[in-house]
Amino acid sequence: MLFARKDFERKADWNRLGASLADDFILGQMLRPVRIGTLTLATATAATGWKESLAHTLRCWKTIRWCRPLGFAAQLLILPILGWMAAILLRPGDPFGWAGLFVTAQADVLFARSLCRKAGCPLPLRHLPLLEAWSLLRGPLWLSCWLPWPVSWRQQTWWSPYLEADRVILAEG
Repeated sequence: MLFARKDFERKADWNRLGASLADDFILGQMLRPVRIGTLTLATATAATGWKESLAHTLRCWKTIRWCRPLGFAAQLLILPILGWMAAILLRPGDPFGWAGLFVTAQADVLFARSLCRKAGCPLPLRHLPLLEAWSLLRGPLWLSCWLPWPVSWRQQTWWSPYLEADRVILAEG
């Protein structure tokens, strides 16, 4: 995000930013209009295992769902595994649905492995079952983000992208 320093000093509200789970999203809202810069800054999660990674992903997805529900809903278009799961539920004896689920899961695994290799973190073969599971869990986890459950971040429970006290400020502003 690119914005002028004077705009930040004039428009940014540190209390509101500090009470926001999606501080980058709120900052963009405060400083409109902003542009996407050409320089890319990357951060890495502090997660060291699968459980922490899953918690991080769910917190991220839930925050996106809260901030941009239509954009999050549109992810359905890139989750073909949900369609194959629905086909199997409707016609469990049809081999076409099972074949589609298998091929889609294998494509997910191949894509994940190639991304990891490109990022310099090749996955050992022993992790293949976890990649298979992730492919099958991604759709149901996406669905679960529509349910009313909170996320935990920095010893706080969030039921929305902002703390309750900040919700009043956002409603007025």
